[in-house]
Amino acid sequence: PVCPFTPATYPFCFKFPYCKENVNHAQKFNPGHNKVVLDFDMLYNTELRNKFCTEWKERFGDEGQNLYKGRRKKKFKEGNIAGPSGPTGTSYAAFLFREKKDGMYKFTDRS
Repeated sequence: PVCPFTPATYPFCFKFPYCKENVNHAQKFNPGHNKVVLDFDMLYNTELRNKFCTEWKERFGDEGQNLYKGRRKKKFKEGNIAGPSGPTGTSYAAFLFREKKDGMYKFTDRS
């Protein structure tokens, strides 16, 4: 399947807090990950998705309660929690690249 992505660069991503946080989470699966994949653009392989979700829950908790561990209280007080509250297509893509399973997709730059 073809999977469009946006490069994780300042003009396309890092100047937007949500996008920056999304990439930060993805880089916990694959340091240096540099592709932003929208959730609705990703076609999920059931077996790999299940492995990814298991690892995601181990890292962040069943309900994502550890997603912003150590930062959530401060950000909440500031009133600016800007980021995903669950797994994303970007994090799944990072997982695929780390596991060397990205070859089942054709990632194309949408910029």
